[in-house]
Amino acid sequence: MLNRLEPGAPSLERRLEALRTLSEAGVHVQLRLWPFIPDLTGNLDSLLAQARDVGVKTVLCNPLKVHHSGGCSQRINAAIGRDYLASTRLNYVNCGVFRAVSLQDQFRELSRLKELCRKYDLDLLTGDDLIHTRNWRCCCGTHNLPSFENIAKWAYYVRGWVITQHTTFDEYMAGLNCPFCDEFQKEWNKGKLEKTLPEIVFHEDDKTYSRLKTCALVQVAADSGALD
Repeated sequence: MLNRLEPGAPSLERRLEALRTLSEAGVHVQLRLWPFIPDLTGNLDSLLAQARDVGVKTVLCNPLKVHHSGGCSQRINAAIGRDYLASTRLNYVNCGVFRAVSLQDQFRELSRLKELCRKYDLDLLTGDDLIHTRNWRCCCGTHNLPSFENIAKWAYYVRGWVITQHTTFDEYMAGLNCPFCDEFQKEWNKGKLEKTLPEIVFHEDDKTYSRLKTCALVQVAADSGALD
Protein backbone atom coordinates (compact mmCIF):
# COMPACT_ATOMS: atom_id res chain seq x y z
CA MET A 1 0.00 0.00 0.00
CA LEU A 2 2.86 2.38 0.84
CA ASN A 3 4.46 1.75 -2.54
CA ARG A 4 1.16 2.43 -4.27
CA LEU A 5 0.32 5.65 -2.42
CA GLU A 6 3.88 7.02 -2.31
CA PRO A 7 5.83 5.50 -5.20
CA GLY A 8 9.55 6.11 -4.90
CA ALA A 9 9.39 7.14 -1.25
CA PRO A 10 11.61 5.41 1.38
CA SER A 11 10.28 2.24 2.95
CA LEU A 12 8.90 2.22 6.50
CA GLU A 13 12.05 0.48 7.69
CA ARG A 14 14.31 3.19 6.23
CA ARG A 15 12.16 5.94 7.73
CA LEU A 16 12.28 4.32 11.16
CA GLU A 17 16.06 3.93 10.92
CA ALA A 18 16.36 7.61 9.98
CA LEU A 19 14.25 8.53 13.01
CA ARG A 20 16.49 6.42 15.25
CA THR A 21 19.68 8.00 13.88
CA LEU A 22 18.35 11.53 14.29
CA SER A 23 16.96 10.85 17.76
CA GLU A 24 20.25 9.40 18.97
CA ALA A 25 21.97 12.54 17.66
CA GLY A 26 19.68 14.71 19.82
CA VAL A 27 17.22 15.81 17.13
CA HIS A 28 13.53 16.19 18.04
CA VAL A 29 11.69 13.65 15.87
CA GLN A 30 7.96 13.12 15.31
CA LEU A 31 5.68 10.62 13.61
CA ARG A 32 3.38 12.42 11.19
CA LEU A 33 0.16 10.61 10.24
CA TRP A 34 -0.87 13.31 7.83
CA PRO A 35 -3.11 12.66 6.03
CA PHE A 36 -4.54 10.03 8.37
CA ILE A 37 -6.49 7.39 6.43
CA PRO A 38 -7.55 4.83 9.08
CA ASP A 39 -8.65 2.12 6.66
CA LEU A 40 -5.40 2.34 4.66
CA THR A 41 -2.90 2.92 7.47
CA GLY A 42 -2.34 -0.70 8.43
CA ASN A 43 -1.36 -1.92 11.91
CA LEU A 44 -1.36 1.26 14.01
CA ASP A 45 -0.42 -0.57 17.20
CA SER A 46 2.74 -1.96 15.61
CA LEU A 47 3.59 1.36 13.93
CA LEU A 48 3.33 3.34 17.18
CA ALA A 49 5.34 0.74 19.09
CA GLN A 50 8.14 0.92 16.51
CA ALA A 51 8.04 4.72 16.51
CA ARG A 52 8.35 4.82 20.30
CA ASP A 53 11.30 2.44 20.20
CA VAL A 54 13.29 4.68 17.81
CA GLY A 55 12.80 7.85 19.87
CA VAL A 56 9.51 9.36 18.75
CA LYS A 57 7.59 11.12 21.52
CA THR A 58 5.01 13.09 19.50
CA VAL A 59 2.46 11.95 16.93
CA LEU A 60 0.89 14.50 14.56
CA CYS A 61 -2.38 13.57 12.93
CA ASN A 62 -4.98 15.06 10.61
CA PRO A 63 -7.63 13.06 8.69
CA LEU A 64 -7.57 12.97 4.91
CA LYS A 65 -9.37 15.71 2.98
CA VAL A 66 -10.29 14.71 -0.59
CA HIS A 67 -10.40 17.92 -2.62
CA HIS A 68 -12.93 18.14 -5.43
CA SER A 69 -10.42 19.73 -7.82
CA GLY A 70 -6.87 18.83 -8.81
CA GLY A 71 -7.51 15.15 -9.44
CA CYS A 72 -7.10 14.17 -5.78
CA SER A 73 -9.74 11.44 -5.77
CA GLN A 74 -8.61 10.07 -9.13
CA ARG A 75 -5.01 9.69 -7.94
CA ILE A 76 -6.10 7.80 -4.83
CA ASN A 77 -8.33 5.52 -6.88
CA ALA A 78 -5.56 4.81 -9.38
CA ALA A 79 -3.12 3.99 -6.58
CA ILE A 80 -5.33 1.53 -4.70
CA GLY A 81 -7.13 0.11 -7.73
CA ARG A 82 -10.68 0.94 -6.64
CA ASP A 83 -13.05 3.83 -6.01
CA TYR A 84 -11.97 4.81 -2.52
CA LEU A 85 -14.89 7.06 -1.55
CA ALA A 86 -17.40 4.51 -2.84
CA SER A 87 -15.82 1.56 -1.01
CA THR A 88 -14.42 2.94 2.26
CA ARG A 89 -16.09 2.05 5.57
CA LEU A 90 -15.70 5.70 6.62
CA ASN A 91 -18.41 8.27 6.01
CA TYR A 92 -17.04 11.17 3.95
CA VAL A 93 -19.17 14.33 3.88
CA ASN A 94 -19.05 17.39 1.66
CA CYS A 95 -17.24 20.33 3.32
CA GLY A 96 -17.19 22.88 0.52
CA VAL A 97 -14.01 22.52 -1.54
CA PHE A 98 -13.30 19.03 -0.23
CA ARG A 99 -14.84 15.93 1.33
CA ALA A 100 -13.77 14.89 4.84
CA VAL A 101 -14.55 12.10 7.27
CA SER A 102 -17.70 12.88 9.26
CA LEU A 103 -17.17 14.19 12.77
CA GLN A 104 -18.69 11.07 14.27
CA ASP A 105 -16.21 8.85 12.43
CA GLN A 106 -13.36 11.22 13.28
CA PHE A 107 -14.22 11.01 16.97
CA ARG A 108 -14.21 7.22 16.82
CA GLU A 109 -10.97 6.82 14.87
CA LEU A 110 -9.05 9.58 16.68
CA SER A 111 -10.21 8.29 20.06
CA ARG A 112 -8.81 4.88 19.16
CA LEU A 113 -5.54 6.50 18.11
CA LYS A 114 -5.49 8.51 21.35
CA GLU A 115 -5.73 5.33 23.42
CA LEU A 116 -2.94 3.68 21.44
CA CYS A 117 -0.72 6.74 21.91
CA ARG A 118 -1.45 6.66 25.63
CA LYS A 119 -0.43 2.99 25.66
CA TYR A 120 3.01 3.91 24.31
CA ASP A 121 3.36 7.20 26.21
CA LEU A 122 3.19 9.27 23.02
CA ASP A 123 1.84 12.82 22.85
CA LEU A 124 -0.92 13.18 20.22
CA LEU A 125 -1.61 16.47 18.44
CA THR A 126 -4.43 16.67 15.88
CA GLY A 127 -5.46 19.33 13.40
CA ASP A 128 -8.90 20.31 14.73
CA ASP A 129 -8.41 18.97 18.28
CA LEU A 130 -11.74 17.13 18.33
CA ILE A 131 -10.42 14.84 21.06
CA HIS A 132 -9.02 17.66 23.21
CA THR A 133 -5.32 16.77 23.43
CA ARG A 134 -3.68 20.02 22.29
CA ASN A 135 -4.52 22.48 25.10
CA TRP A 136 -3.72 25.58 23.00
CA ARG A 137 -0.61 24.04 21.52
CA CYS A 138 0.02 24.14 17.78
CA CYS A 139 -0.73 20.94 15.89
CA CYS A 140 2.86 20.86 14.56
CA GLY A 141 4.34 20.08 17.98
CA THR A 142 7.02 22.76 17.64
CA HIS A 143 5.65 25.32 20.10
CA ASN A 144 8.25 24.63 22.81
CA LEU A 145 11.29 24.16 20.57
CA PRO A 146 14.05 26.79 20.23
CA SER A 147 13.43 29.23 17.33
CA PHE A 148 9.85 27.94 16.88
CA GLU A 149 8.16 29.90 19.67
CA ASN A 150 5.97 31.96 17.31
CA ILE A 151 5.58 29.50 14.48
CA ALA A 152 1.83 28.91 14.84
CA LYS A 153 -0.21 31.80 16.17
CA TRP A 154 -3.19 30.25 14.44
CA ALA A 155 -3.21 27.55 17.14
CA TYR A 156 -6.40 29.08 18.51
CA TYR A 157 -8.45 26.86 16.17
CA VAL A 158 -8.72 24.18 18.83
CA ARG A 159 -12.24 24.36 20.29
CA GLY A 160 -14.59 23.98 17.33
CA TRP A 161 -16.25 21.09 19.15
CA VAL A 162 -17.89 23.50 21.66
CA ILE A 163 -19.93 25.27 18.95
CA THR A 164 -23.62 24.38 19.14
CA GLN A 165 -26.27 26.90 18.00
CA HIS A 166 -25.47 30.60 17.60
CA THR A 167 -22.40 30.31 19.79
CA THR A 168 -20.89 33.72 20.57
CA PHE A 169 -17.21 34.56 20.81
CA ASP A 170 -17.46 35.02 24.58
CA GLU A 171 -19.17 31.65 24.98
CA TYR A 172 -16.51 30.02 22.84
CA MET A 173 -13.67 31.52 24.90
CA ALA A 174 -15.23 31.05 28.35
CA GLY A 175 -12.77 29.77 30.93
CA LEU A 176 -9.76 30.01 28.63
CA ASN A 177 -6.64 32.13 28.69
CA CYS A 178 -5.84 32.26 24.98
CA PRO A 179 -2.61 34.15 24.23
CA PHE A 180 -4.00 35.25 20.84
CA CYS A 181 -7.48 36.36 21.91
CA ASP A 182 -7.56 39.71 20.07
CA GLU A 183 -6.20 38.21 16.85
CA PHE A 184 -8.63 35.35 17.05
CA GLN A 185 -11.64 37.63 17.55
CA LYS A 186 -10.81 39.41 14.29
CA GLU A 187 -10.70 36.05 12.50
CA TRP A 188 -13.91 35.01 14.25
CA ASN A 189 -15.79 38.11 13.11
CA LYS A 190 -14.73 37.52 9.50
CA GLY A 191 -16.30 34.05 9.50
CA LYS A 192 -13.00 32.22 9.13
CA LEU A 193 -14.09 29.22 11.22
CA GLU A 194 -16.74 28.35 8.64
CA LYS A 195 -13.94 27.65 6.16
CA THR A 196 -11.71 25.91 8.69
CA LEU A 197 -13.98 23.52 10.57
CA PRO A 198 -16.27 21.00 8.83
CA GLU A 199 -20.03 21.58 9.00
CA ILE A 200 -19.79 24.94 10.81
CA VAL A 201 -22.01 27.84 9.68
CA PHE A 202 -21.25 31.55 10.28
CA HIS A 203 -24.04 34.05 11.00
CA GLU A 204 -22.94 37.45 9.73
CA ASP A 205 -25.75 39.35 11.47
CA ASP A 206 -24.75 38.48 15.04
CA LYS A 207 -21.20 37.15 14.49
CA THR A 208 -22.06 33.71 15.85
CA TYR A 209 -21.50 30.16 14.60
CA SER A 210 -23.75 27.10 14.53
CA ARG A 211 -23.09 23.44 13.95
CA LEU A 212 -25.17 21.45 11.51
CA LYS A 213 -27.56 18.90 12.99
CA THR A 214 -25.41 15.87 12.20
CA CYS A 215 -22.48 17.40 14.08
CA ALA A 216 -24.67 18.39 17.03
CA LEU A 217 -25.60 14.75 17.45
CA VAL A 218 -21.91 13.87 17.59
CA GLN A 219 -21.40 16.41 20.37
CA VAL A 220 -24.28 14.94 22.36
CA ALA A 221 -22.68 11.51 22.01
CA ALA A 222 -19.32 12.91 23.09
CA ASP A 223 -20.82 14.62 26.14
CA SER A 224 -22.53 11.39 27.17
CA GLY A 225 -19.31 9.41 26.92
CA ALA A 226 -20.59 7.26 24.06
CA LEU A 227 -17.55 8.16 21.94
CA ASP A 228 -14.90 7.73 24.66
